[in-house]
This record gives sequence, C-alpha cells and structure tokens, in this order.
Amino acid sequence: MKEITVIEPCNFVDFPTGGQLTFVRNLLHSFNGELNLVGISTGKEEIGSWTIKEIDGKKYRFFPFMKGIRRKNKPLIPMRLQAYNSLRKYRSTIAEGCSEIIVIQAPEVLLALNSKIQDRKICFIFPGIKNPLNYSRYFYAKIFASAYDSLFLSQVASAHWILAAADSLAIKELEIRGKGFNGKSVIQFPTRIDENIFKKVNNNNYKETLKIAKSTKVIVTCGRLGYYKGWQLMIDAYKLFHERYPNSVFFVIGDGEDHEKIVRYIELNELENNIFLPGFLKNTEISKYLNIADVFIMGSYTEGWSTTLLEAACIGVPSVVTNFSSSYDIIKNGINGYVVENRSVIDFSEMMIKALQIDRRALPEKRMEQFTLKTLKSDLVKIIQ
Repeated sequence: MKEITVIEPCNFVDFPTGGQLTFVRNLLHSFNGELNLVGISTGKEEIGSWTIKEIDGKKYRFFPFMKGIRRKNKPLIPMRLQAYNSLRKYRSTIAEGCSEIIVIQAPEVLLALNSKIQDRKICFIFPGIKNPLNYSRYFYAKIFASAYDSLFLSQVASAHWILAAADSLAIKELEIRGKGFNGKSVIQFPTRIDENIFKKVNNNNYKETLKIAKSTKVIVTCGRLGYYKGWQLMIDAYKLFHERYPNSVFFVIGDGEDHEKIVRYIELNELENNIFLPGFLKNTEISKYLNIADVFIMGSYTEGWSTTLLEAACIGVPSVVTNFSSSYDIIKNGINGYVVENRSVIDFSEMMIKALQIDRRALPEKRMEQFTLKTLKSDLVKIIQ
C-alpha cells in the first residue's frame, strides 16, 4: 500500500474536539500506525520540523505547524486563519516531507498548500458541505462567504478524489456549487464509529455508577458547545419535556466557545438542578451516557454525516434531531427516532416525548453495521489505490 499523509489542524488526540477530529482518530485506528501526520502541537514538539509522535502506543512521523491553545472562549484571530497562516509559512517543508497520497478535510489546509502539492494525489474529504463562514462564530465572516466559496471550491476541483460525508441530495447541491468540479464525481463517504466502544450494553449498572436514580428519564446530547449545534432549541425543548417529566435530567456532553453562555441560559431558566455539562469525555465514557439515555437529541443547523448521531443509533438510543444532512439516512421516523422538519420548540419537545414509546428491543438496527470502523480502511483504500 502506498504511504498516506493526513494533514489536519488538530493534535490527533483530543484537540480541537468535533467531528473532524473523530474522523482522523478513526483513520489512525483503522490504519494502525501506517500514516504520516501534519497537525497542531499541544505538547512539547518543536514547531516547524518533522519529528516522531507517539499516539495510543503507535509511533507516527509528525510535522507540527503551530501550537494549539486550549481555551473556553473563541480566540481573537479565528483558528482557521491561524492554521492557514502557519501552513503557508511551512508549506515548502511540509510538501517536501509528504507522501504521494495526501488526505485533507479542512478548507484552510487545501487553500494554504495546494500550490505546493500539485504533484501529489490529493484526497479531499468534505466533513460537511455547507460553507463554514455562513455558520462562523465571527459576525464578520459572512461578508466573505461568497468569495470564499468560489475560491475554495475551485481549488477542490484539482483534487484527485473528492469525498463527502453527506447525503445524496446534499452532494448534488455541492456538485452544482462546485460547477461540476471539472467533471469529477463527489463520492459519498459516511463517517464511521468504533463498534467495540459504541455498542448496546444490556443490564448495565451505569446509572448507579453515575449516581442517577433508576426511575429518572435521561436525555443526552453530545457535540461542540457552539451556536450552530442549536443548544438553545434543545434546552427550550427540554424545559417543556421537564414539565411533563420532572424526574428527568439532561446531559450536554462536550466543550466549546459557548460554554459560559449555556451555563447562564440554564440558570436563567432555573434548570441548573436538571441540566448538566460533564465537559469533554472519552468515547468510553460517552458510550456509558448513551447506554443510559432514554432519548438522544440534536438541534443542529447543519451537519455533514453526524458521527454522534451514528454513535447513538449504533447503541440503540431513540433519537430526535433537526433536519440536517444525513438525518434521514440514519433516522427512520417511528423506528429509531424522529426528524423534526422545523425548528419548533413545541414540536421538538413532543417528539422527545413520543420517542419514549419506541420499542428499543428491536434496536440497534442491523443496517447500522455499515457505518462501523471494520470497513473504513478497505473502503478508503479501494478509492485511492
């Protein structure tokens, strides 16, 4: 197999959290150490030179192009822009050390390096197909959204392979925006989950471990604590759910720039005794929360192919979600959850209540096996080799 280099603005361990990190973590697991990595350092690695980095007992050839700083509030300079500038600074050294095949997910990586890696075979994977500037934390970002889209998508057209973690309709819309990508088809490539971690555990004692009464209804969501994840919709819907089921709790797992805003909003609604923010958790811990959940919810404005929804579905938790890309591919109304077409708080809350009636003995569905890690390496190699 030809060598592969993965370039991603992350430390390949736990920063920054989100679906893109989860996907590269899954790549590391599937390829079992057979990758070169270019990313962010949150340790003591020297910036700007190739080194060796150990991750989960495996040693990787690693090039750190910038330092990553963990912070609860958004940085003054957007992280995407920081990454772009740092990549531009070291692009020649990075290009010299990269293998023939390069896997990229982040737009800023492609924009910064494309001119230097034209002699390589680039596999660009869209983790989501929406323009990120339209959902940016920075109010001024939308001003540049149209120009960014035009510039970025023209660069994508130069990739050898174009993959997207999105449903068929979203991919068609993407191909129209990309003006056909010079005749290249966009290949649907869903995200995957680790079936050894995210699995149904019957008769578990997780509620007792987490000090939750057996009779308590448990609602769970998981993801970045950011505006586009729709946390206000979920809290408002839970507030109505709580009126019906006062003996209930809601766990909002994850971290992000809106952490303090969420805390204040919970206090404003006097729900601090019912809504809890456990913070960033390892997958093994997230699996425990999902195994005790009565309902999993997501209020996102946009998603690619939602990894966290897959995790819930593979454990067999009825889910209530907004209508984003992949929602109807993963959720079948009345069978393993409900997709709420609008952003109505009342409708969302009613579907949460209705989801409690779903027969969980038939879950998870067998079709969920296609989204597990066991086929990730072979499916990707089949495309790029």
